[in-house]
Amino acid sequence: MLRPAQRITRGRLAQMNMKALGLPARCVDGIWCCAPLLQLPKAQAPLALAKFRRVLRPGGMLILSVQQGDFEGPRYSERDGVTPTNVT
Repeated sequence: MLRPAQRITRGRLAQMNMKALGLPARCVDGIWCCAPLLQLPKAQAPLALAKFRRVLRPGGMLILSVQQGDFEGPRYSERDGVTPTNVT
């Protein structure tokens, strides 16, 4: 996804682990995350959000998509071609 984005932006782009952002404080203008918290146990979500806040400049923008509900862990459906019986 970064490769196509580089063709349409002049800014620098980076992909990182949201729990260990290798950036100095207040150094980015924006963070875009598509459903990142689905990959973490709920107890680790505040850590990731604190890391985002640390690296955002004042007035910076965080775009974060989340999923409604209180379920934790992977969910599979027949549409995904995965069922609980064939998940390893």
